[in-house]
Amino acid sequence: MTMEPLDLLSSNLSRVRIPKPTNCIYKHKCCVSFDSPRSEGGLFVDMCTFLAFGKDFVGWNYEKTGNPGYLHIKQTKKLVPEDRPSKKPTLLAIGVDGEFDNNEHDHEETYSVVILLEYVSLPFPSIELPEKVRLAVDAILLAEGAERKEQLAAWTADKKKVSSYAMNLQQIGNLQLVPMLPYSLYHSYTKIPAHFLKINLV
Repeated sequence: MTMEPLDLLSSNLSRVRIPKPTNCIYKHKCCVSFDSPRSEGGLFVDMCTFLAFGKDFVGWNYEKTGNPGYLHIKQTKKLVPEDRPSKKPTLLAIGVDGEFDNNEHDHEETYSVVILLEYVSLPFPSIELPEKVRLAVDAILLAEGAERKEQLAAWTADKKKVSSYAMNLQQIGNLQLVPMLPYSLYHSYTKIPAHFLKINLV
């Protein structure tokens, strides 16, 4: 007898966790491949370990962990006018005011709760979902992704501090010039005797 989707989800609530602020949540890239929410199959976030997997690897994760509940994130490209003025960056950073424009707002994001191995999909948001699932999904979506934190740390250019040793450092010009040798004298210095070459070849 086939269980109803909500009953199937309710029977697996023990495998659903509400993430804490200390948990690392991966929701932008697959942990195994290069899949992202913009890929054809979207991205599946394990609602117990908070690791993300593409369509080709979510089944592998289910076989390994037995976790059946996943938040499915799918981004589809929106039609935007080609003559839209691009925002000029004012800061060498991303994710903050004045960031580089990475066209994230050109995509529409949709969510659903998927139960494996049947791949039963339940739309989100929905008041019919169990409260624990709704809280878990909300916390995952509101949290800053672990990939994003790493990206921000790599991109944000910190302000360089002036060394205290350089505050009163005096720049002294080159007061003594070394005269160049005449060409004839320089040629005599660089001429290598023939027997030196013979010894070197032995």
